Amino acid sequence: MKSLNRKQAIDLITPVVDNEVSQSEKIAFFEYIKKDVQVQQMYESEKRIKNLIRKSYKPVSAPSHLKDFVKKLPDYYGLVDIPDDEKSPFNQKSGQGNNRFRSYFIALAASILLVFGFYQFGYDKSVIQDDVYMEPISLIHYQNHKELNFPEPQFTNISLEEAENIIIEHYGKHLTVPYLSGAEFEGLFYTEFAGNHKTPLLRYRPLEEEKPIFIFAFNLDSVASHIHRNEEAIDACQKFEDYHILPLDDTYVVSWKWDNNWYTAVSPHKGEKIVAMLPIH
Repeated sequence: MKSLNRKQAIDLITPVVDNEVSQSEKIAFFEYIKKDVQVQQMYESEKRIKNLIRKSYKPVSAPSHLKDFVKKLPDYYGLVDIPDDEKSPFNQKSGQGNNRFRSYFIALAASILLVFGFYQFGYDKSVIQDDVYMEPISLIHYQNHKELNFPEPQFTNISLEEAENIIIEHYGKHLTVPYLSGAEFEGLFYTEFAGNHKTPLLRYRPLEEEKPIFIFAFNLDSVASHIHRNEEAIDACQKFEDYHILPLDDTYVVSWKWDNNWYTAVSPHKGEKIVAMLPIH
């Protein structure tokens, strides 16, 4: 197989993790990530997450209403057999690399069932201590919220100052909640980011836009040791006005540092658009 470009390598991450690629594709993928640290981080994060899921969750049968919901998704045309209590897709054989689109759809359906599992059953948090990177984990959180049609934040109808006071009062952290020019602050989640580490998640909605912006805020004195930042972002963000933009597929992750706090914004909006909203100019 010929050498891969960046987009082709990103498209192969999930199939490689799931061992659904040919040997030539696998060789080309691992040759590529030797020279692209960011894609390598994305691959390692997805692999760790799936391994953690296998360790942390017991198999359960999804309720019938959730199966019906997945089957009604726009791209569902009988491509995926949602298992009932009597049968499982693991009993059905499929060729290696057979129908890449089908694999992507299964990943989407699995994500929805996984989110259901987080809220409905909980999981063994003690095992979630593998090293992860902020940027791909931020993207995964965004995608999970998107699949749930962006549920209401825990704290809504609050000002930026009120949000800062909630973070201090409830969680003992002093963080500046950023003002974004041309965007409405929709509220605050206090979310488990990865491996028992909780951090504020701020949601904004650009005016006349449907797609929100998520900002995760980390206090660097208390961020868990297994959560890492992108090395290029660390080097780039030294002063108040500095920032770093990392494109991940069709999404952008923007990072910056204010005082001893680190911010990671994720959105389908161009990274430059998010930067233009920040009060750093």
